[in-house]
Amino acid sequence: MGTSRFEDYEYETANILGYGPVNNWTSQDFRKWLNAQVKNNVNWATIEFFCWSSQREDRDHFYENPEDLKKPYQMLVKECRKRNIVLMVSIVNDNKGSGKYGDNQKALAHYKSQIRKGREIIFDEGPDGVIIQAVAETQTKEGQIFESETIALAHQKGFKTCWNNNSRPTNSNGCTYFAYHPSSTSDIGVAGGIVVLDHGQILRELSKNGKDVFGPYDPTKVSAYAAKVRAKERGFVHYGFGDEEVDFDTIKAIGAVSKK
Repeated sequence: MGTSRFEDYEYETANILGYGPVNNWTSQDFRKWLNAQVKNNVNWATIEFFCWSSQREDRDHFYENPEDLKKPYQMLVKECRKRNIVLMVSIVNDNKGSGKYGDNQKALAHYKSQIRKGREIIFDEGPDGVIIQAVAETQTKEGQIFESETIALAHQKGFKTCWNNNSRPTNSNGCTYFAYHPSSTSDIGVAGGIVVLDHGQILRELSKNGKDVFGPYDPTKVSAYAAKVRAKERGFVHYGFGDEEVDFDTIKAIGAVSKK
């Protein structure tokens, strides 16, 4: 990849403000989405690589056909690098198979070869500006195996990594970062962590009606919580769990925090 175009400060935890339409990233206009982030100083983007909780009818399509993620991922990485936006990629979610949110109860162990093919797609595009979170909310045997295997390989290939074992870790356990998933806005995470809004309870709290995990989310609520997190010098990433389209109002609201 040659010399990195990213500066050290862009990787510093206290400077992280992030957003992503995590489960529906493949269908977005990447330029429009990322231009909005640049305009509003939201310097990290995040995705669920396999789109775990997409509400599309064939929601397991990418688990069964990981090769269909190659072109959109290549394009997203290219567009992020053009704009110096760090891309945080959560490869798999260990809630796969849980039955939550319409999941079909086929766990990661059902897709051993496919998730490793997907991992190679990510590795092939290189480490510059890409953070790998091998597994979100690690809780199954296959999740643990894939996690340890992927972290080791990622480090060998020069990637920065993020630890999220069991949802609310308090240290990075040998990774570059750790992501902490709070369950309510009364919890602002722990020192040194990236607060990621990947929990049903906090997503409901931040929704406009205070009830819907899929949103739409209230930009004012999101911004107020982001300000609390940032005041403690923790990273902040809004996990647009139910965003079928990019939420430009929330991007703007998150970005306003950087100006305070």
